[in-house]
Amino acid sequence: MAKILPLFDIHLPIKKSLSTVKKELANLYTADVETASEILKYLSESEGKLIRPALVLLASYNKQQEAIGLASAVELIHIASLLHDDVIDGADLRRGREAINAKWGEKWAVLVGDFLLST
Repeated sequence: MAKILPLFDIHLPIKKSLSTVKKELANLYTADVETASEILKYLSESEGKLIRPALVLLASYNKQQEAIGLASAVELIHIASLLHDDVIDGADLRRGREAINAKWGEKWAVLVGDFLLST
């Protein structure tokens, strides 16, 4: 029977690159509009599991440095899709916290989701 590794063990070979992805995402969470900047800060405070960027990095094991931008882009697309999904579903919570659409309204959730897609 195959051994199932905990998420931490799976991240070991990509730990440094995943840390770089986190830093890159933090640098991208800025906007010139105050409300959008506030929402991006709120988003950055509730980090997900980063499974999608981890998969990109694991798939590009020998070329992780070259894949960091792609891994970051994949996570931005995922976060944007969550914002849009919460609007469609009328969700009140995301990752145990108030959803963007519930806290700032649907228009801001869609706008910030679109901003992340364009980044």
